[in-house]
Amino acid sequence: MLEYCVKKAREGDSGGRCRVYSVATDKRGNYLGEAMNSYVKTSPVMKKFNFLSGQKGKEYLHSEVRTILSAIKSNRIIDKLYIARVNKNGDSLPAKPCIICQTFIEDYERLYNTRIKIICQH
Repeated sequence: MLEYCVKKAREGDSGGRCRVYSVATDKRGNYLGEAMNSYVKTSPVMKKFNFLSGQKGKEYLHSEVRTILSAIKSNRIIDKLYIARVNKNGDSLPAKPCIICQTFIEDYERLYNTRIKIICQH
């Protein structure tokens, strides 16, 4: 699944210096949602968690938040979240959720009484 995320990150254009792509699956490995980060779009959810995490100027949509919001529509619980990151040249970079995304993930876990396994590119 990480290879798929890297491939999609290389294909896309987020409008910024790096591209992050993530995919959510349930316990059976079924696809629940996927998304790329955006340096153009914002949302009230990102603004809220940007504020809650004490960050400033990072309210653009992150792939992890977009993926989880997409997965919520499936009415199934997320088990794994795969995250990959590449630079503008398509070179792989280490990936992990930022403090804003970590806060959002913790809120999701509390709400749905679950733990998400985060699988990041190293």
